Amino acid sequence: MYRHAGSCPICETAVTFASGNAWYRDNLRCPLCWSVVRERALALALDAVAPDWRGLAIHESSPARRGISVKLRREAPGYVASQFFRFGCLEAMLRGGRHEDLAAQRFPDGRFDLVIALDVMEHVFEPAKVYREVYRTLKPGGYCLLTFPIDKNQAEAARRRAERTKLGFVRHLVEPPQYHGGSIGRARALVTFDYGYAIGHQIPKWAPFEVDIRHFHDEDHGILGEYTDVVICRRPA
Repeated sequence: MYRHAGSCPICETAVTFASGNAWYRDNLRCPLCWSVVRERALALALDAVAPDWRGLAIHESSPARRGISVKLRREAPGYVASQFFRFGCLEAMLRGGRHEDLAAQRFPDGRFDLVIALDVMEHVFEPAKVYREVYRTLKPGGYCLLTFPIDKNQAEAARRRAERTKLGFVRHLVEPPQYHGGSIGRARALVTFDYGYAIGHQIPKWAPFEVDIRHFHDEDHGILGEYTDVVICRRPA
């Protein structure tokens, strides 16, 4: 059992981080806001690049029901959340949410100061389109903050694991297929890409962002283990 007294950057409260599982990324949680490691890393990056975030127009894709997503919704009046629903806007109406396909968003140009997506980019089929759409919806000088697993042993920027056929079916290029727990109910999300650190050079080829990848190892804020990177994309002013 790992235990360490520290401070949660989301709760902004002294807490004791604890985990009985060595996979800290999903199991080293804050006992108050229930945030996981990547959310606390993103919170530190957010306070560093946009300390005035409470007054900004924010779009978060696929928010969780805990941690940083709850804080953003509660404290930022300009916050908008969206999910990708399998059956689109009809399902969104039934579930009471907003449907957005990140590769074909319905938001106008320059709508947001800040876009946030925690562990979304490894599940999209067309990342180039997504980055171009995020760039379009950001104001000049705006930021996009992302988390997704980055494999330090992978040389390629992005290795495709699955693709959609012309008929809309999924073709798996790597077996067995890999899934992560989804943000809606118990749905599982297919992993479509594996990423390496060269993604920092690839993103500006898809959309003209300035890209910074920050790796966190911060025991006092409960940020330990694998995949603690935050990818910061800035649209030039």
